[in-house]
Amino acid sequence: MKDRILGISSVVLAGANVLNWVCVGLGIAAFVLSYAFAPMALGHLAGKYPNQPVEPILNTIRVLFTLGVLAGYPIHVVFSRLRAIVGSAQAGDPFIAANANRLKAVGWALLAIQMLDLVLGIITIALTSRHVDTAGWLPSVGGWFSVLMVFVLARVFATGTQMRDDLEMTV
Repeated sequence: MKDRILGISSVVLAGANVLNWVCVGLGIAAFVLSYAFAPMALGHLAGKYPNQPVEPILNTIRVLFTLGVLAGYPIHVVFSRLRAIVGSAQAGDPFIAANANRLKAVGWALLAIQMLDLVLGIITIALTSRHVDTAGWLPSVGGWFSVLMVFVLARVFATGTQMRDDLEMTV
């Protein structure tokens, strides 16, 4: 089935996945460079926060780099599984058991991302309480509902696929 939206979606998902891995590489590089250039980073932080111990701030920044790197795999799962689902839709048969499993994997990946986001929130609140500048954080209510929605859709796909298979066996 030739569907322009599906074709564009597949390209966007592939590009987003490549960008995701580039970001993971940059996160790893930033983590390593934070050790290589620690004296310079500590000096910069000491200038910005003269009344605070800056070593814990730098270590917290390293934890944030690590969280970003850890998020790379679940993000890859979301993009790659959605692209596979789009591929099956382009092939003309999206209602297959494999897509139910792919949606379930997307649900678990989204849940992992939400859990990492909670850790980010805790760190952000801790930094803010120490008067360290942050980008801020709000819990992602939409993200939690997305997790729930994807798990429900996975169940619907699994049930629909089973019903279709049962129907094909009776005809």
